[in-house]
Amino acid sequence: MKLHVYSTKKNVWQNLSSDHLTAHLTVSADGKVMPLYLIFPGEGIADIPESITSNPDMWSASSPNGWTDEERFQAYMLLYIRKINEI
Repeated sequence: MKLHVYSTKKNVWQNLSSDHLTAHLTVSADGKVMPLYLIFPGEGIADIPESITSNPDMWSASSPNGWTDEERFQAYMLLYIRKINEI
């Protein structure tokens, strides 16, 4: 599958071997846009495309099936809280 991701600074194209991934798109009530959070299917960081992990405007994680779960959602919320406090 071809993925076209819009971030705040550039576009990223990546071919994926799976048909599923989870994307969290978040905008706060005051209009601040958080980095895109992508959850790829796999067992670790090696399963996440380098173009995503090297982009500071995106957050990423992996799960066995590419779906979010409690652990990945908690990690996302911690990143969100840290980021919102920086802005």
